[in-house]
Amino acid sequence: MDPTAIVERYLALLADHDSDPAAIRDLLDDGMRFVEHPNLFSPGGSDRDVARIMESLAQGRRLLSGQRYEVLGHAVDGETVVTRVRWTGTLATEAGPLPAGTGLEAHSSIWFTIRGGRIARQENYDCFTAPSPP
Repeated sequence: MDPTAIVERYLALLADHDSDPAAIRDLLDDGMRFVEHPNLFSPGGSDRDVARIMESLAQGRRLLSGQRYEVLGHAVDGETVVTRVRWTGTLATEAGPLPAGTGLEAHSSIWFTIRGGRIARQENYDCFTAPSPP
């Protein structure tokens, strides 16, 4: 399968809060690592294994009433896919000083490693804009 198709399927499943988590899990290599550089949601950054990724998925679905990934482009070099996205989301619940209904936006560069048709690594560089009040 085309590595960009794998990435786009993954992002579409993440954005769809009704998608089956098992469909997301099927796209992940058993040894996958997700490195998130410091950002609005993870000020200290994070490094997650598959179990923690799946826990974060459930947490994100509770925190956000909806989200969308607009793919702006891909660059492919062997096993590496670099994807540029515009992410938008809306808070379902209060998050620190931000009330429910706050609109969020980030411009991101996401580096994926694809092996054997599955995502083996994801590294996010997210740049959030100012939140939009409800």
